[in-house]
Amino acid sequence: MVKKFSTLALVALLALPAVTSAAASPAELEAQIERLTKELGTLKQQMTDLKESTDSTVESINEKAEKWDESSRVQLSGDFRTRLDYVSADTASAYTAMDVARGVTDFIDLGGTNGILKPNAAFGNTPLANFGLTSASLIGNPAAPAPGTLLGNLGPALALGEAGFVTAATGAGLTAQQATDMFALFSNPEAGALVGGMGAQGATVGDLLGGLSSAKNLTGIMKQLSPEARKSIFGNMSNGNLYQPAKATDYDNDTLWTNRLRVNLRAKATEDVEFKARLAMYKSWGMENNPVDYTANAGMGGGAFMLNSLSFDGSSTRQPEDNILRVDRAFMNWNSIGGTPVWFSVGRRPTSDGPPSQFRMGVQDRLATPVAFMDFPFDGLTLGYGYKSFFGVEDFPGKVRFCYGRGFESGPTDNGDGLNDVDFAGISWDVYDKDNRFFSVQSFGAYNMFNVPDNVNFVNPLEFAFWQQDPAFFNPIDKNRNLTLDRANLGNIYHTDAVYTSKVQNLNYFLTGGWSRTKAEGFDELGTSLLGSWWDDPSDKDGYSVYAGVRYDIPESPFKVGLEYNYGTKNWISFTPGNDDLYAAKLATRGHVVEAYGLWDIPAGEAISRFGKAFMRLGYQHYNYNYTGSGFWLGEPLDIDELANDPLSAQFYTPVQDMDQVYVTIEAWF
Repeated sequence: MVKKFSTLALVALLALPAVTSAAASPAELEAQIERLTKELGTLKQQMTDLKESTDSTVESINEKAEKWDESSRVQLSGDFRTRLDYVSADTASAYTAMDVARGVTDFIDLGGTNGILKPNAAFGNTPLANFGLTSASLIGNPAAPAPGTLLGNLGPALALGEAGFVTAATGAGLTAQQATDMFALFSNPEAGALVGGMGAQGATVGDLLGGLSSAKNLTGIMKQLSPEARKSIFGNMSNGNLYQPAKATDYDNDTLWTNRLRVNLRAKATEDVEFKARLAMYKSWGMENNPVDYTANAGMGGGAFMLNSLSFDGSSTRQPEDNILRVDRAFMNWNSIGGTPVWFSVGRRPTSDGPPSQFRMGVQDRLATPVAFMDFPFDGLTLGYGYKSFFGVEDFPGKVRFCYGRGFESGPTDNGDGLNDVDFAGISWDVYDKDNRFFSVQSFGAYNMFNVPDNVNFVNPLEFAFWQQDPAFFNPIDKNRNLTLDRANLGNIYHTDAVYTSKVQNLNYFLTGGWSRTKAEGFDELGTSLLGSWWDDPSDKDGYSVYAGVRYDIPESPFKVGLEYNYGTKNWISFTPGNDDLYAAKLATRGHVVEAYGLWDIPAGEAISRFGKAFMRLGYQHYNYNYTGSGFWLGEPLDIDELANDPLSAQFYTPVQDMDQVYVTIEAWF
């Protein structure tokens, strides 16, 4: 347009002299030519300036377009949730590990140099010698206890009853508590028969004292008695004042508010290499800590919800902490390697909220790779292959992946003498994945499993009890006196799970099954192994779980309703520290859980993007536990109803018998 206008103006200027030439003199013509020359020069300059301005504008637009293109390469999405929870949990009566450890150390104290072998100047000799015995003395024949034997020399004092025996024993140099504990042991009929049996085989007092010399030896003797006998002995120790099972109680919290923010990032580095990440903040209202086990044992933990209070790599961003935005996921994918349907992925893995969790969480698409029984954030890698046909069957899409990750890094060791790393490895196979039908199988192993996760410290009840007896016992650089449970590798855990999901009209449904198997290979310093306690011989144990549910999307309505049920057997182990149940992982339950929920899409206009949605969720969960230790691999699972009947059923944290939880969320996905 500018060029056309300039041409017309030039033609007009050139034609003007022709119109006036008849009347003009030579001088006038010369003046007109000079004027036209100047005007033509001005016009040329204007055209040059206009061209430079146009080029500058085009360059600016190109620069902005490039920046806009760079910005569009980073895709942002996310979600925000506010959640309100109510919980009420009934606990079972049970012995605590701290109390039973104190009883065990009392017996060790009695049989050692602080007890019956303690030189005492006030009494002229050790209490053992004052009873007329030495370590070489025979226990004696219970049918005819002879003088000079343990049964022969202690028999008359035991016949006096507790008060008379305590008087005699304190007169020999024992403390009143040691004398009471000794009477509780020797006056018990089963324990007396056990000691008598040792005597009949020619055992000495030294052999018996050796059985009291360590927790391992003592519990080995105790396991030869019935639970009733053990309960009687512990109940009569210290005049029956210390070692009784804790009473059943209930834990309630009327309101617990939490906020959760998650931000997703996705960007391509090259045509076939992309980066994905999710940052997350999850906190409780009014505090920068996890409140679910906050008040137990004066803030030391060990309450009813202890497992969901642990902050370690496998629960990071998944349990409420503070208002810091942490990395939940961060990994890169190299897709279509060599033009084939093979990909490689490495980084912080997308291993939480796997199928079929998406149904109760209000979405239709799967949220993670593994079946929900594996809800454990970790760092690792994947090598995968995608297919569209399966052994000649066309239109049969799926994927198979080899996965590897690290659950615990042990760090440098001295000549290889120390902890091993904890690694995960296995196969995740989406056998069929098309439209609303999905079938997946996963099988993996967790190798060299630890007893104590990173960033977690458990009190060692035995060492703590020794410290209570003698404050000089504590030594922070001595692993046998540091009062904490030292880390140990305990063996392997193998897991195989499968999930099938589908949809019939508006009814979504799923069925999930899991199998866990332990390969126990050792103990920690408390004699705890994979699903074993008190130095029981390590053995392989199998556990099973089933998980089923439906969700009905009400037609022409913003409402959806769902019902789910899961059951776990005695030895079932899930990998779910990253659960989203706040107080206790429902899929870890050794027992039954029923959950009913409803979803309501908030009527707030059209979604701004394909990620956009806003909804509320109201749910109710009922837990009924059959066995202890749900969600953990340490210690023997025990019948909840029998815990108060045996001191060797002592629990490290308060055992929940039944729990009811009501929650409501309001969520915005963007």
